[in-house]
Amino acid sequence: MRFDLDGRLAHFGLTADAVPGLSAQLQMQHAGLPLAPVDAIAASSSAGAYLEALLMDPVYQLK
Repeated sequence: MRFDLDGRLAHFGLTADAVPGLSAQLQMQHAGLPLAPVDAIAASSSAGAYLEALLMDPVYQLK
């Protein structure tokens, strides 16, 4: 299975190394999770790390 990180982040106008702002973080949460994430994600995370944290969050399993 292949995951196109750059393609996924391009939908939000981001690259993997960019630090997403609050608006982009919320857009990523809304696109990937049915509820707010359970686990805290560091605000200074890169977009790639932020997306990875969202996909590892237990709430992701509910979608």
